[in-house]
This record gives sequence, structure tokens and C-alpha cells, in this order.
Amino acid sequence: MHFLFDKIRNHEMTNFNKCSDLNDSKIRRFTPSPIALEFQIRQQLKEHGHHTYGTTAEKKQPVIIATGVAHAPWDWCGPDNTGLGYNRKLPNKVSLFGHINKKLRKRLKRKTAFLLIDQSHEGYQTEWLWAWFHNNCIEYNIPPEQIIYVTGNLDSKDQYSEWAKDRLEENKMLIVPYPHFESSIANILNDNLQQYPLFKDQLEYKSTNIENIKTYNALQKRPRAHRAWFFQYLLDANLLDDGINSMNTFSLLHTTYEGRVMCKDDYERVISKLPMLPPNPDNKGLRGFADQDCGSYLTKFNEQIMLDTWLTVISEASFGESEHECFLSEKTFKPIACCHPFIFAGNKGSLSRLRELGYKTFSPYIDESYDNLNTWERMEAITKELFRINSMSSSDKLMWYRQLEPILQFNYELLKTRSSKNSSNYLKIIEEYTEGRKDV
Repeated sequence: MHFLFDKIRNHEMTNFNKCSDLNDSKIRRFTPSPIALEFQIRQQLKEHGHHTYGTTAEKKQPVIIATGVAHAPWDWCGPDNTGLGYNRKLPNKVSLFGHINKKLRKRLKRKTAFLLIDQSHEGYQTEWLWAWFHNNCIEYNIPPEQIIYVTGNLDSKDQYSEWAKDRLEENKMLIVPYPHFESSIANILNDNLQQYPLFKDQLEYKSTNIENIKTYNALQKRPRAHRAWFFQYLLDANLLDDGINSMNTFSLLHTTYEGRVMCKDDYERVISKLPMLPPNPDNKGLRGFADQDCGSYLTKFNEQIMLDTWLTVISEASFGESEHECFLSEKTFKPIACCHPFIFAGNKGSLSRLRELGYKTFSPYIDESYDNLNTWERMEAITKELFRINSMSSSDKLMWYRQLEPILQFNYELLKTRSSKNSSNYLKIIEEYTEGRKDV
């Protein structure tokens, strides 16, 4: 299969370069595709062969037109002919499909091309997305089976199947739920094995400094409504002093979430504690931490903070039922890399999805029943479990941590195998689908 791009320069392979659209954060609407880059890396390692990359292709040569898309569907879709995907902030935006030139449309129609849309950096989902895809396929005369949608939303394949159940018997797209950040963190881990603490390092440090170890860390940088609420829950449970926390300021309006708005008195109590800086924020101080650009934090493992705490609260990018997604970012895989137990302050079913990836979780040492609860019940259950662990004596926490060794070691070893140096099932799915070797 041949990956066809508008431009290839300095390891960046991009399509739809004539589109100058930027989203609110000033990132281009169309970006390089992470999974296309992973194909190239693994081919260089001689794990996935028979693929070529270029800006031209022979007339009948099968091709994949791969593009990354920035942020959420309402940022990158553009309206279809029924108005789905319309964004009031960008009234003149053209549908993504409108940026496919006629020559490539003919290839897609003839089934000698695949359009790969890659949202693996994010997990955003919206209820109109599947109809939007199929409406555009009708309008532009493109068979849906030529569309490959790669996304960080690990619920996406099940959601599409449910949507299509009473609508489509065939002519379906290929949906690939892809935890991109798993391999990203695995790559960093394998390149810096001596830098990050192993279980024995964690145990020795905690044993030596047992009375100074905080119960948890909950690092929250970019203000999101669920994080604002979670911070209030920690405050109300008198847990802030027993953890290492960080949190930026936010407006009262930004606490609107899942049918609730923080009352003014609660908001004033919370905001009086903020901003709360993480320890040693690389000398960037308040200005650096308050900056909305999180790029420099993506590869920061916070290993000292994990040494200084018994467990990590993974504050993921989304939490509530209304977001219709399950997204595991780099925040999920960093504690695994540092042999640190964790609780998810993330989407319902996050633990289940992680187990589907092959990892073990921490029941019965952590009450993980929260994973199946709805939004507010889940937030309350997480807080209660933190309170329970916090109530344990230091010696009991050390014993508790010792008992987690088999799980922590297993997960650490598994993560190491998920780097670009090893074969990826996600690439195999796409490879077999595009080569017609398997009906996925």
C-alpha cells in the first residue's frame, strides 16, 4: 500500500495543505497522522513492510490518504449538506470531504484509495458524527468502506456498531480505537530506563521516608469543569493537605457540568485555594503553569512526585456521561511506567478498557467499583476511596503497597513491549483491511 501526501518534509507527512483553517488554539485543522508516522517508523524497523510513502502515485496504484485532525469533531468536520458539523464560530468552514480533490475522489469511488482520518491525539465524540460521515459519503459518492477512522475514543467501535445496527447491514467504515499515548510513553520509557523508578526504588524510598509520603497526587493543569468539581470534592473531604495537588484558576461559568453549576459560596471557597502550583514546575512559575499550552508537560513523568506519594489520581481530559467517550491519555501510562498504583478520575469504564489492553488493575486493594458508576456517583466514590486509603496508618500503606508488586511489575513489563520497537495490533488491523486480507 502507498501512503499519498500533499507534502513530505522533515518527517512531517501532511494532506489538505491548501486548507488554512485554524481551530481556537491556533492549531491547524489538518495535521500529520500519528498512526501513519507509526507505520513508517515500524517499517524502518522492518516490522511492517510493503508500504511506500510519496507525493505522487501511479494511476492504478492503491493508496491511503492519511490526515490527522485537530481536537474535536466540531473543530475539524465542517458541515455536511444537512448542517451536521456546522460551527457558528466558523460559518464558512468547508466539510473535510470538500477538501478532497476530484482526482482522489475518483480513486475513492473506484475503491483504489482509502481515506484515513486520524483523531488519535484526542477522544472527543459527538452523537452526530456517524451520520455526518455517511451523509458526506453519499454527497461525494464515496463508498463508506473506503473510510478508516482512527480515534483515541476507545468506545468508538462499539458506538458505531450500535448506531449502524438498525441502519446498515453492509457498507460500513472501519473504526479503529487507538490508544496512541500508550506507545508514546512506552517509547520514552524504553529510551530512559535508568531514569524512572522501578518497584524496588519506590519501595526503598517509601520505606526510608515513610512518615513524609503523601497519600496521593492529583495533578490538574488545564481547567476543565469536571476537574473544578473534583477539586471541590477533595476540598470538602479535607484531603488537599494529604496529597500533592495542582490546579489552575477557572471562572464560575466553567463549572457548568452534567446539569450542575457550582454555587457561588462553594466557588469562592475553591478559588481562594487557586492557583495551586505543582512542586518545582521547571522554574516556569505561575505564568508557565497558567499557560494553556500543555506540550512541555506531555513528556514530564513527575517521577519524584510519584516517589513522594502512595498512589496517583489520573485526572483525564474527560469524565462525564455526556461526553460519550473513553480516552486514555499519556496521564494513564506515566504511573504504569513508574510502578505507581492509580485511581481513574476519568471516563466510566476506563479500567475495563485498560484491562482490554492487557493491563491488570488493583482490586481488591483498591475498591474499583467506581468504574461502573455514573458521573456524580463515580466522583463521590473516588473521593471516598481516597479518604479510606488516607485513613490507613503509614505502616499499613507500606504493606498495602508491597502487596501490589505483582500487578505493578506486570503492567510495567507489558508497557515496555508496547513501544514502536514491537509489533502493533492496530497497524495490523489497518494493514489487513486495506489489503483485503481480512473482513474486520
